[in-house]
Amino acid sequence: MHNAHLQPATGPPLLEVLDLSVTFPSPRGELRAVDQVSFRLEKGQTKGIIGESGSGKSTLGRALLRLVPRPGKIIEGKVLLDGRDLLAFSDSEMQGVWGRRLGLIFQEPGTALNPLVKIGRQLVEAPKHHFGEDDQAIRERAAELLREVGILEPDRCMESYSHELSTGMQQRTLLAMALLCRPDLLIADEPTASLDSVTEFQVLELLQQMTSLRKVSLLLISHDWNVVRRVSDQILVMREGRVIAEGTAGQVSTASESYIRDLVAEE
Repeated sequence: MHNAHLQPATGPPLLEVLDLSVTFPSPRGELRAVDQVSFRLEKGQTKGIIGESGSGKSTLGRALLRLVPRPGKIIEGKVLLDGRDLLAFSDSEMQGVWGRRLGLIFQEPGTALNPLVKIGRQLVEAPKHHFGEDDQAIRERAAELLREVGILEPDRCMESYSHELSTGMQQRTLLAMALLCRPDLLIADEPTASLDSVTEFQVLELLQQMTSLRKVSLLLISHDWNVVRRVSDQILVMREGRVIAEGTAGQVSTASESYIRDLVAEE
C-alpha cells in the first residue's frame, strides 16, 4: 500500500523540521513534550509517526501547524515548508497555510465536525476562504469528492448534520473536506482510532489512494504499529518527546524491537 508516486528526492524537501521543541508547564518545571525533533518529508512521501500515549507525537503534529494548545509553546526549532519557516509567519500568513497548504484530519471525527451546521455548509467554508469560489461550484466539487471517498449519496450527506452520519462516514467526510483545498500535505492524527477493523482498513486504503492520486504527502500519526507499517514509506518512532528511530518499517522494528513489541501488545 506504499505510495507508488514517490520519486527520488530532487531539490529541497516539502517539509523539513529542525530541532523542534515544545514545552508545557508542570509542577516540576517545564516539561518537554517534543524534544529537539528533526526529520524531512519529501514531496509525495508518506511518513508514519508512531509512539505510545504521551510520546509527543500528536503535539508534534499540532506544532507543525502552529496549533499547540495553550499553555504549551514552541521554544525552539524550525518548520520549513518549501524552505520557508512557518514559525516566522504572522498569524495572517498562517491563515493562507491552514487548509490550503497543510490539511489536518483529527482522530475524533465527531468532534471535528460542527454539530450545528449542515455538512454541505462546512465543506464550502474553507475553499471559499482560500479561493473565493462560488458556493455552487464548491458544492459540485465537494459532491464529486464525496463520491470518490465512498459516500454514495453525496447530496444527502451534504444536507445532513454530523450526528446523522456513521463514524466511518464522518471520517470519509473529513478526508473529502481536507482534500477540497488541494493541500500539499495531509497530517492525519489517529484517523482510524474510533473505527472498527473493517472500516479502519477501508479508510486506510482510501487515504493511500486519495493521496497517491492527488500527489499529496501524508504524515500519519498513530500508536498502532500495524496501521503505520501498512501505509508508510518511512517511519519515525517517538518516545518521551524524542525520536528514537527512523527508517523503513524493517529498519525501525529492528532498531526499536522491544518498544514496538510493547506497542503491539497494547493494541
